[in-house]
Amino acid sequence: MNIQIPGVSSFAITKIVEYSYLRTCDLTEKNVYEILVVADYVAMLGLVQLCVEFLTKSLSSTNCVGIMRFAIVRENKDLYNMAHLYVLRNFEHVAANSEQLMELPMEELYTILNDDLLNVRDEYLVWQCILRWIEYDRETRKMQIPKLLSAIRLGCLNATYFMENIMNHKYVVNNAETQPIILEVLGFLEDLNDLGDQSVKIVTPRMAVPRIPHDVIFLTGGWQSRPVAIVETYDTRADRWVNVPQKPNVSRCYHGTAVIGTLLYMVGGFDGRNFFNTCCVFDAVNKTWREISPMHTHRSYVSVTELNGFIYALGGFDGTHRLNTCERYDPITNQWTLIPSMNVIRSDAHACTIDGKIYIAGGFDGQMCLDSAECYDPDTNLWLNIPPMTSRRSGVSCIGFKGWLFVMGGFDGTFRLKTCEKFNTKTNEWSTIPEMTYERSNFGIEILDDMIFVIGGYNGIIKIPFNECYNTENNQWYNATVMSKPRAGHKANVVKGLPNVTDYIYKHRDHLIEERRLSIRRQ
Repeated sequence: MNIQIPGVSSFAITKIVEYSYLRTCDLTEKNVYEILVVADYVAMLGLVQLCVEFLTKSLSSTNCVGIMRFAIVRENKDLYNMAHLYVLRNFEHVAANSEQLMELPMEELYTILNDDLLNVRDEYLVWQCILRWIEYDRETRKMQIPKLLSAIRLGCLNATYFMENIMNHKYVVNNAETQPIILEVLGFLEDLNDLGDQSVKIVTPRMAVPRIPHDVIFLTGGWQSRPVAIVETYDTRADRWVNVPQKPNVSRCYHGTAVIGTLLYMVGGFDGRNFFNTCCVFDAVNKTWREISPMHTHRSYVSVTELNGFIYALGGFDGTHRLNTCERYDPITNQWTLIPSMNVIRSDAHACTIDGKIYIAGGFDGQMCLDSAECYDPDTNLWLNIPPMTSRRSGVSCIGFKGWLFVMGGFDGTFRLKTCEKFNTKTNEWSTIPEMTYERSNFGIEILDDMIFVIGGYNGIIKIPFNECYNTENNQWYNATVMSKPRAGHKANVVKGLPNVTDYIYKHRDHLIEERRLSIRRQ
């Protein structure tokens, strides 16, 4: 006897039956939607969850909007939340690559663009997305500009860009409903020009409140007048440093750090008297510190990096000898294992990961500052020398970005440096890049919003609070907000995708304009 179930194919029923017996299902991007619908129809919740997990793992800039809309239709809250968050977090790539985004109804697009968690380096990217959406169906959509314009944080835009590209745009000028928005922005910009006038009271409108970042820089430890246990985060959207009350039990400087997921590891270091082999980890979600297994060797001025879920501690100083020994930590077993030693003894060097390999540059061998660099391939378990840098650099910072090894500052044995260079890992060649504004050694370095941030350090006389960021696209350096407490020998790490990111951002975002006024008055 044949039983017909309207709207359900024999293929889907076959998969349902297979799953009921085997608890597995061969899902693909072509069949997962149909199987999820039928599994939901027959209330097979385990298979529904399996489909949701498959779709979550397959999210990309080209399919996330479609998956989000599918979740709305199916009333699957978990899938919707994951897809919606993916759209927000990866908005710049989604806006550039997703045809599905251009097909959204206005209200759904507005919901995305208006969200505090929309992840954009600059609000002009939101404006450009709006223009592309309108051009997709110009005559029908151009009258929607007032609503969509209100989703942009216009007060966070460069004033010149606003006046040249938005205020006088044909869609804005030819729509009377946009004029109150434009007048509000112009009034706000005029108030900014009067910040020094104490009689003018400025209330920060929502259009000038920066969005919430998805990624934050954690700054740990370092040396002020002595080693410290300070932890701070940097909120790039508000351009503010934030104190983290949860601190490690031990003050450390010249330590190493690495991040795996939302766990921040601190390795080795120095407290002014003792050279550590001890290590600890901060769980940024639960906001707790705990000790982990110690290294085989005491290491300060150690170079630490993460690769393939392992943490590598390279070289350093044990209080008596400079080291070329290396070891690797497995978080699953909580064990350190020795790996082959580097070709060169080096402390006060710096390491990073590029394309599945570890690069380490510069340092001090006990007699001289080094210009040498080398590379470790975990597949061959070997260290290989690469061409030397153009300068000797101890207390150097380096970072891997877009396949390049960027090396900044340091100490050449005579002077602190502001020179920088980069290494092409494909051609094995070094080339110079523009200098930093300030000479610095033993400073923090990280990548945020596709820019390389250098933070604090020592200039040979004092510990400096000044921070800068380097834009590789236009090859320029820009100033960033100074540290609240200058220090050197600290480390910087980005933690991404924190579900509790609001615990680490600047809370008084609606007071930023008044704070700027107070800063001007103090000057």
